[in-house]
Amino acid sequence: MQISKWTNNKYYLRLRDYASQIDCLGALYDVLKPRSKIKVEELDSAERVPVALPLGTKKPRVGVVKDTRGRNREDARLYWPKFVRFLSYNHIPFDFIDVHGSDWASQAVNFDIILWKPETSPAAIEAYRTKIYFLEHYKHTWCFPAYRDIWCYEDKIRQYYLFVYYNVPCIDTFVSHNYEEALAYIERARYPFVSKIVFSSGSRGVELIRTRTEARRIARRIFGVGYATHWPYAFQKDYCYFQRFIPHAEDLRIICVGDNYFGYYIKVPPGDFRASSIGTKEFQDVPRAALTLARSVQHKLGAKLLAVDFLKEGESYLVSEVHSFMRLDSARQLRINDVPGRYRWQAGNFIFEKGNYWVQELALAEAVREWAIDKREEQTAKIDTRG
Repeated sequence: MQISKWTNNKYYLRLRDYASQIDCLGALYDVLKPRSKIKVEELDSAERVPVALPLGTKKPRVGVVKDTRGRNREDARLYWPKFVRFLSYNHIPFDFIDVHGSDWASQAVNFDIILWKPETSPAAIEAYRTKIYFLEHYKHTWCFPAYRDIWCYEDKIRQYYLFVYYNVPCIDTFVSHNYEEALAYIERARYPFVSKIVFSSGSRGVELIRTRTEARRIARRIFGVGYATHWPYAFQKDYCYFQRFIPHAEDLRIICVGDNYFGYYIKVPPGDFRASSIGTKEFQDVPRAALTLARSVQHKLGAKLLAVDFLKEGESYLVSEVHSFMRLDSARQLRINDVPGRYRWQAGNFIFEKGNYWVQELALAEAVREWAIDKREEQTAKIDTRG
């Protein structure tokens, strides 16, 4: 395989990864890399998603956290405008909540469910994990995402542990927190192989290791002072994540939400070894074998919303990673012959249905239904105890 000397140069990759952090600078990012915009009429062009609660169940009070990636609701990637559209249509009472201030816990007591789309940075995810765990286990407040979902969000090592535990077919991976064991792997490894940091997305923090000399040098840094990443405050320290390199593999993403499924292929730039969301989407029919495997992973992980990324090697689909959240800037995440729609799991088959659907709304419907069932069971338990 011919690998571009420029696009895969480690210094170029590091510069690209650092530059991506400009995303945190808001207005400056708008100038350097304008965001995709969405008009109100386009937002409302998708099918409405109704939710039916069990008879006698009071509607929840919902707190909505505004994800801050965009400066207003016209940023197509924002989740909260879709949440608001769903809640308004279903006449579910809601208000906005700021989870970043010192009084976040006192605000949270006003709601039965809190919705948020975490920002994708190590600092932000750590804060969200802390607060979601506290809300679920001490305040008994429902959260979307749930702690079980965000526990492995953007954490490749945690995901790998789950893949092994649930016997999910995945790419051959070596994970260790032991320097001597890492060196032993480096001596027997087949080159090139891929090295990744735990927290990364969009192909950032991914390097192709070509020689033992390079691998030894990186290992010394990782298990020494730490290896610099594209997060200026977060070093790769005392762990290695090495993965078998699969050349010429097809990159496929399937999005699972309840019994609804979407998907597309990702075409990476010429000469780029990284299979990821940096490529362009190519819409076509999704193989049933991949849909079946994605549904299996979805149910094993118990996820209401999950994107499963595959690499196809020969006739086999291997899971590379999963995402509890993903970039969703369109209500057309599946297109067959340029006709938008979704696959529905019905009577043991995947049936294609035409239409535009905001994946966020379908996921929220699942969350509200699950909350209602839980509340119903809680009320029944109280009645049985009194009886």
